Amino acid sequence: MKKYFEKVLMVMLAAFLSLSFTACSDDDDDDSGKGSMSGWVEIDGKKYDFKYFYGYFDTDGEVFFTGFNKNPRSMKESDNFNMTNFTMAFKSDGTLDSEYGNPAIGFEFEINCNEGKGNADMVMYGNVSTSYEGITAKKSGKKLIIDGDEVDVRYGDKGQTHLSPGDPVKTISFHFEGTPEEVSMD
Repeated sequence: MKKYFEKVLMVMLAAFLSLSFTACSDDDDDDSGKGSMSGWVEIDGKKYDFKYFYGYFDTDGEVFFTGFNKNPRSMKESDNFNMTNFTMAFKSDGTLDSEYGNPAIGFEFEINCNEGKGNADMVMYGNVSTSYEGITAKKSGKKLIIDGDEVDVRYGDKGQTHLSPGDPVKTISFHFEGTPEEVSMD
């Protein structure tokens, strides 16, 4: 899983770098999020929508994407935002691969990143110390469908950046569907 998280960090960096050069431009009026992906996560009965997705499809079947609730191309540094990162590996038939007896999927939700600095009010991780029950994912071409129904995740409070098996657990649900805008890793 470490390999997956390292790659998602590279995708996030590539997305932020490519988007930061266009953020100051007045000629970028496209709010469609480019790509056809949308999704949501439900935490404590509150639903958080995401509609701007950027990702990378590896030739080995690995997929990495980052999603935002606001258009990162038009966000100001003082804007608060929600962000999600997913890493996963698929078999050639489009079903989710496995790793160490668990689905090869990792995810993170950062809720209310304060003033664009990533100091989130809540950080949640799905990893080997939580349950994978309720998670399904399928890939057809570059279209993804990812569902989580009452999935247990570890979470940390404001400012916490690393989680451990002793951190508290929340039960969440999520759904993501579509194709993220591709970000080049070259």
